[in-house]
Amino acid sequence: MKAKRFIFIGSLIALFVFCYYQMNRDYNELARYPYATEENRDIILKYLDTNDINYLTAQQIEPKDFLPFIEEEGFNIHNTLWYSKAKNAQDGDPGVIVSFINAYRDRMSFDDLSYLLSSYSYETLREFYSKGDSYIKEAAIIANPNAKHLVIINRNTLYTFRPSGLERIAGVPFANIMEGSTEVYVKNEVREPLSRLCDAASEINSQTCGNMIVTTGYLSYEDQTFLYEQALLEHGQDDALKYADYPGQSEFQLGYSVQLSSTEEANEEEVRKQETWLKENAYKYGFVIRYPQGKEAVTGKEGNSFILRYVGDDIAKEMQDKGVTLNEMVFHEQ
Repeated sequence: MKAKRFIFIGSLIALFVFCYYQMNRDYNELARYPYATEENRDIILKYLDTNDINYLTAQQIEPKDFLPFIEEEGFNIHNTLWYSKAKNAQDGDPGVIVSFINAYRDRMSFDDLSYLLSSYSYETLREFYSKGDSYIKEAAIIANPNAKHLVIINRNTLYTFRPSGLERIAGVPFANIMEGSTEVYVKNEVREPLSRLCDAASEINSQTCGNMIVTTGYLSYEDQTFLYEQALLEHGQDDALKYADYPGQSEFQLGYSVQLSSTEEANEEEVRKQETWLKENAYKYGFVIRYPQGKEAVTGKEGNSFILRYVGDDIAKEMQDKGVTLNEMVFHEQ
């Protein structure tokens, strides 16, 4: 009986050892990962260790989010969702995306990543994050420069952002103040309201556009650099920012602003009529006076009734009724 018992126990032990061996032989780290397939199993096991796979499983990260980057130098499984979101916002070479996120992830928020890469190239952002801004110490790049009612304050900058949808103005008299520039550009949605405003302005004096011309529309970063340096020479360090902006901080860069000027034929009385007409009527066409007289302490700029910002009919009417500037408005749809 003893011999039979030993044989039985020995058989159980052998069976246990065999089953344990078989289980371990067939087991791999992907056993709990729900997205493993025959097609992706080998490459995942080649590049990821157990801890990495456990992270994928815990975070429920799908192969489409990391496989495009897994073979790139510097790939970090903990940056996977950043890589994927960056690629969705602005497609590019996987190696460039991995390098960019690895280097500058701590300079941006995950929520802002799509906005940033919808507005700036990888190269532009890399340049800004690595070199900074030569005019604004500790500048912060504006994540969503396409927000229609954006107000640029403090250390925020558009850097070299160029908005989409810029078109040449038509149907209004213009003369670009920038040397070498013959055309004036604005966002396409501004062209028609500007034309209607100009047509209506003829009631001032029965002259085309009320004897006013458009002298400024979209200004590039380079244009602003020239104007700021010119303001320094003309007004000095203390007052330059009352008349110009640090490059990257001008709202003209957004494409929603225009500056009008009286023609040479307009006398002082006519200029006053033009200013009054704009104050009373610009809102009817979706424009507001960006830097009104008497609001210098709020806007930080010298009052100028000829600088207009397009905000749309409803907002312009609300601002006109309240007597407030863009700096004082609160928007919830930025």
